[in-house]
Parts: sequence; C-alpha cells; structure tokens
Amino acid sequence: MELIATDNEALEQLAGQALDLAGRVSGQHSIWLQETGRVLSIDVLVHQPRAILNRVIVRVLRDSLAPGSEITSTHVTAVQDLIRAGRSGKHLDLPGNISVWRDGHSLVVDRQACDRQPFEVELTGGTRAVRAGRFRITLERNLPPALYEAIMARAKSERARTGRDWGMAVLDDSLLPDSLVIRPRRPGERAQVVGQEGVNKLKNLMINHKIPVSQRAVWPLAFTRDGRYVWSPGLPPSIEFAASRETRSLASLTASDE
Repeated sequence: MELIATDNEALEQLAGQALDLAGRVSGQHSIWLQETGRVLSIDVLVHQPRAILNRVIVRVLRDSLAPGSEITSTHVTAVQDLIRAGRSGKHLDLPGNISVWRDGHSLVVDRQACDRQPFEVELTGGTRAVRAGRFRITLERNLPPALYEAIMARAKSERARTGRDWGMAVLDDSLLPDSLVIRPRRPGERAQVVGQEGVNKLKNLMINHKIPVSQRAVWPLAFTRDGRYVWSPGLPPSIEFAASRETRSLASLTASDE
C-alpha cells in the first residue's frame, strides 16, 4: 500500500506539471481564447502518457463541475478521443453543464455560461456601450476629423499591447445610421471588408481571422438594422463604413473584455 501511494503521488505531481505546461503553452495558439473555464495546449496533452493524461482531464473537469454532478471514465475517454481527433470544431457536452471543444491547437473546457447564449442588443449614441457575448462594445460618435491620426495610433498601440488585430474600427460617422444592432452572424451573411477584394462570407472571414470555433456562434458583430455588416472584434470593418483621411466626422467602435 505504501508503494502504491508513493507511485500515485508521483503520477499526481507529473499530472500537475503537465497541466501547468499545457495552460502556459495554450496562450501561443489563439489570442481570442479567454474562456470562463480552461484553455489547454493540444500539442502538450497529446504527448502525455495515458496515466498522466487521465489525471489531467479529471482535474480540469472536476474544477468545472456543477455541484452534484459526476465525471465517469466514459467522459474521460471521450475527452481523450477529442484530443486525438485532429479536427478543429468537434465538441462534447458533458454532465455538470460543461462543454469541451477541440479549437485548433487548443482544448477548451468551459462552463456553459449566460454569455454563450444568443443575444441581440441595440447600440446608439445615447447608450454608448453595451455588453454583447464576452465583450463590452463601445461606440463613440461625432469625433472631429483632426483626431483621425490619434485614433489610428491608439488602435495600433492596443494591437501591440494585446496582440489582437481589429480590436477597434474607425468609421465615417456620416455613413452610420442612428443605431446599430449587435448580434451573432446568421448563415449566408456576407460583406466586403477593408483589405480584401470582393464580397466574402462572414463565416469565412471568421475562419481566416482565427476567431475561435468554440465562440463563433455567439461572437458579436455590429450590423445596421437592415442587416449590413459594419464591424466585429477581430474582423476588418466594412468598406462601406470605413473612415479615410477625407472623412469629415469620425466614429469609433471598440471591444474590450471589461
């Protein structure tokens, strides 16, 4: 019994080290993956011995469990299969309100929270900011054109600080309607955006700009009331509304995690 206890203690220590490493390395894979649960590196997990991997999975699932829920060996095996699946986009719904996603090179283990539910909110100059999904979306309007360079510099500074592209959009205020609608995309929606030729499906834009597959169904996008795409965190703005140095009145849309 003493030998078995010593072996188990060593395995638990190795599992803790593997879990810490998988969490650190995961940050290299997607700058947009900030979940209410855990994000772990598939590349680290897939090379762990089965005994270590089992313990890592059990630890992560137990941390996310709702009271009164149980995790069985069947659930652990299902997560192992997901890790080895090699295909992004696959996911499991487990007891205790837990979702597990294979998201590119990351394993996302998340409690199914209210911010993962569909939403549709209105954003106007009067409301200025709304909560949509995991973001706070802020609209500033009627900005003088002299601020163009300063706003662009702020956008570049934020990109350098966070590593996130298109966390802010600078728009032509005169072209925007009085209110915008913030909601997830709908099947088949398209747009022509800054920096790309032709009209593209929003789904393809999200793939190309590495929006996590586990979040695309509830990712906030700004539209006009008649369904024209304006901008979304991580995506370029529509050419139709983008500002230029000739714009006489500016507007900005900004996404933050606060």
